[in-house]
Amino acid sequence: MNDIIHETAQKIESMEIRGAGRIAVAASNAIKIYVENLNVSSMEEFKNEINQVRSVLINTRPTAVSLPNAVKISSTFKSNTVDEAKKEIIENADNFIKSAQKAIDSIGEIGSRRISNGSVILTHCN
Repeated sequence: MNDIIHETAQKIESMEIRGAGRIAVAASNAIKIYVENLNVSSMEEFKNEINQVRSVLINTRPTAVSLPNAVKISSTFKSNTVDEAKKEIIENADNFIKSAQKAIDSIGEIGSRRISNGSVILTHCN
């Protein structure tokens, strides 16, 4: 397993990366980069690598909800060849990251219409 997975896992675990959305996007991006650079010769080896990546990332923050969802969405594939499975994972990760950014933008837009001068804003978690 290459450095991008371990580095991302360490940043999530140490809380250098905080917030459900940021954690999910970071994990998804790490999976994408990992798969782009993964050099294996068999589907069995590929599946083993992906399962290890899933486990490492999900275990960094066991109580998170967005993190395992992002990992599962981004690392799912149905193809029977390594090249096709890699393409699927890269596409899934790209789609997840775009969707997450769109959701963040929508939340900002909706929220900005509900906040006025003198409003009190309460946040929960990070």
